[in-house]
Amino acid sequence: MRKLSILLIVMVSCHFSVIAEKHFDLGFTGAITYTDYFSASVEPTVGLEFNDFIAVGTGLGAGYNSEVVNIFMIAEPFVRFTPYHNDFFFLDLRLNSAWAWLPSGEEDKFLMAQHGLIPALRFRLSEHWDITADAGIFGVQEYIDRTWSPAIGIKSFGLWATYRF
Repeated sequence: MRKLSILLIVMVSCHFSVIAEKHFDLGFTGAITYTDYFSASVEPTVGLEFNDFIAVGTGLGAGYNSEVVNIFMIAEPFVRFTPYHNDFFFLDLRLNSAWAWLPSGEEDKFLMAQHGLIPALRFRLSEHWDITADAGIFGVQEYIDRTWSPAIGIKSFGLWATYRF
């Protein structure tokens, strides 16, 4: 079921990019989180900018988690709001929902989910290239034992490189 949901998210994102006459984005994300354990992930992303103030997209990638000492998979759909920008500098707020799981043959094992608002600074290097740095999250996190807790603070850092078509 989870694999079908991820496939549908990617297909819907790609469908919107074909029917809209806006900017289509391809990007690459690297993220590091350090709390009681270390986690790092990389994920290619696709997205669609409707205008200078709103965009949608999704990432699908892999990472490493020292708590479970294993490689995990991650899916991360998002909506990006840009309340302020000029020609070079953008202040972004990304409404994010990330799911991580351990691939284990026939049935995947849930690792964690995180949902919240992530602040970011985006810099337009040229007409086509953007670099984005984000830090922290304000939201909630679900753990492997299905317990929930607040996910508030600056414990993670992400760096995005995006090519705009």
